[in-house]
Amino acid sequence: MLIIALVLNMLGIGLICWLGLTLAVNALPCFIALSAGLAAVHGGAGIASAALLAILAGAVTVLIGQTALISARSTFVRAVIAAAFTVPAAVAGYHLAHGLAQIAMPSSFWQDIFSWTGAFAIAGMAWRRITSCAGSSPSGEALLEEH
Repeated sequence: MLIIALVLNMLGIGLICWLGLTLAVNALPCFIALSAGLAAVHGGAGIASAALLAILAGAVTVLIGQTALISARSTFVRAVIAAAFTVPAAVAGYHLAHGLAQIAMPSSFWQDIFSWTGAFAIAGMAWRRITSCAGSSPSGEALLEEH
């Protein structure tokens, strides 16, 4: 019975970490989706229609971002579009890692180190995910090259 509990605990922690990382990488579309859904609810829409609007707003945000990144010819414009998705992901990654660090570490210094490491790691994952849709290399080198 103890082994089953340990396995389920590990699966649950893994699922929470995966969900947190996925939401942090997609911070901008999630923020826009939640804002649109809350605006719809406060405007008098029902829960179902607000949820549908939120999903639509998040999907449109991702679609517009990817389309703009693919169609942009200037390296600077492509970097700005990628940064628009990466910076909110870094902020979300910092807060996600800081929340986990506050649970596990008593030292404020090490909490900050862990939080900044999480911010950079999630920003890197977001940068890679955003730039991979534009046909660049996984490291983002084609995004930074001058054409």
